[in-house]
Amino acid sequence: MDENRLKPIAEDRYDKRDPRMALAAAAFEAATSPSVRRKLADSKQPIAVVVRVPTPAWVAPVADYCQKVFGRSWILISRDGTDRQHRSDKGSDVVAFELTKHSVVGVAADVGVLPSTLVAAADLTIELGSSGSVVSDAVARFGGKPHNVDFSGLTVVGVDFPDILATFRSGWSARKIRDRLAVTSGRIGADTAAHDLPDLRLAVEFGEARRWALALAKDIEDYRAKRIPWSALDRGAVVFSEPGLGKSLWARMVARECRVPLLESSVAEWFNGTGYIHDVIRAERLVFAQARTLASQADSGCCILFLDECDAIPNRATMSDRNRDYWTPILGDILTNLDNGIAGTSNGKSKRTGIIVIGATNRIADLDAALMRPGRLERAIEIRRPDFVGTLNILRFHVAGDVAERDLEEIAGLIEGATGAEVMQYVRDGRRIARARGGALSPADLRAAVLPKSDFAPDTLRRICVHEAGHAVATLALGCAVVKRCVVRSGTDSLGETLSETTENDLPTKSDIEDRVVAILSGRAAEEIVFGVVSANAGGDIKSDLATASRFVGVLHFSVGLGGSLVHVVGPNDIHQLLRTDPLLQRKVGRHLKALYRRALRIMTDHRGAIEAVAQQLSKRRHLSGDEIRRIYEASIAGRAVGCSLRQ
Repeated sequence: MDENRLKPIAEDRYDKRDPRMALAAAAFEAATSPSVRRKLADSKQPIAVVVRVPTPAWVAPVADYCQKVFGRSWILISRDGTDRQHRSDKGSDVVAFELTKHSVVGVAADVGVLPSTLVAAADLTIELGSSGSVVSDAVARFGGKPHNVDFSGLTVVGVDFPDILATFRSGWSARKIRDRLAVTSGRIGADTAAHDLPDLRLAVEFGEARRWALALAKDIEDYRAKRIPWSALDRGAVVFSEPGLGKSLWARMVARECRVPLLESSVAEWFNGTGYIHDVIRAERLVFAQARTLASQADSGCCILFLDECDAIPNRATMSDRNRDYWTPILGDILTNLDNGIAGTSNGKSKRTGIIVIGATNRIADLDAALMRPGRLERAIEIRRPDFVGTLNILRFHVAGDVAERDLEEIAGLIEGATGAEVMQYVRDGRRIARARGGALSPADLRAAVLPKSDFAPDTLRRICVHEAGHAVATLALGCAVVKRCVVRSGTDSLGETLSETTENDLPTKSDIEDRVVAILSGRAAEEIVFGVVSANAGGDIKSDLATASRFVGVLHFSVGLGGSLVHVVGPNDIHQLLRTDPLLQRKVGRHLKALYRRALRIMTDHRGAIEAVAQQLSKRRHLSGDEIRRIYEASIAGRAVGCSLRQ
């Protein structure tokens, strides 16, 4: 056997000291066997070759390398997805003609952008990857001599071609290049093994999202052990919630529990820059290409791609005709990359094999329905505000053992239902208070952060307490929910808060919804009964009493068919937009609200004694638990019954 045939093909045709060529050559030769290289060097007949590179950034340097080593007799087609003509239906006629006389090589990160004829006719498909051994070989080529530095433990998953190339500097030793790459990979790669992440198995506050993720982790473990095929795994999900409930944190926890790498991207960022279609598509394709590289290099063969703000993906149901021509190609390309089919792949595997896509949004109603199709994102999972147990668990994590459990339970009762971001802020404020007094975090510091001292004028404080007492008393009188607490706070968006937990099932009736609205309006009604006039406390932003009551009544009429008409007009999340634009519907909702407000006034009149008693205690202590409020209410009812009996 001629030993020279085992050497890199046409090694003298490129400058090995050129870092671009050194890295491209190392990757190419790591992906090909000597027999493959012999076939490329000695083929007397035209052949078709497809070279798939890790990301679009690899396309140009690998194409340059191929041009140099294959020679000018080969026809080179390189596509990075940046041009509108980089489509599978473009160039097949040229490929078919050239293959009659010449060999053709196509280079791309996504072979779906290469001419379909080339992909179908490919005699060889070469999959390039980046790894510690590839970088080690490239460093030796770049330095012009072998080295004894160990690159085997270097993780370059997620580190793109330019980031690797930036460490190849003249005069740097192999060890210095390796150390700098280690720093670079640490900055770019998502550290799903971080010790400051909560344990997903204990994170009960994530509810159904936690249960889904634990099942996914078990499936990935079975896939890793080859007990189940890839087709048995969920392809992804969308988690949705109001802001601050930890969707991004949850994704990192999921990746750690599954022991797979995580690639995080914001869909909104794809649209930064020029805004041209090809730039948006290029940014999107780069993310999916990076995910494929992560999955292929992970020991499990899997990765999680987390797409935050996925509601930025255009929705065909709401886009205007004027913008449809712009948005449709973008959505189509995203759907293609999310697809589970094998079209456009070079190895018969799905383009999604090994990639689990998790989307996150605050506006689930804005997602295009096609995103949720089986094989794409598949299901929607809501993350809700935590209950007492969940709040306690979040608080326990942030306090990190600095406060006793029994004291944490008291604090958790004060902030039950707070978002994870709010709990973190309370603990941060508590630690700041502790530092100011020169001590460690104490229960008193947390209480001071949760219930800061207020400078309300006496009349203002009493009105706030009467308002919150109205909510609580109406809820108890109607039996429509379980009262958890009343709190008066300063320095927040809401001066007071009454937390109730509904007891109804998932299919409320008209009377269930109306009772909830009456309880919401009873804060304002209590002010009117006690003071004779009302304040602006019931109105304001989208979370105010009046906004919430308007949405519930709007849902009755325009979403769920419980307002006298069976016509579905809009979804629950679009009620406010509808009311802003339609005066007739405003009047219809307004009439219904007035009728429910009259009910609230009657209830507040009947229970004025309970309102006064609850408000008095709330003004003294600034916080009352649900049990304390219920005892005051029941004592008032009992006292009223005794009074009626004595009068009789």
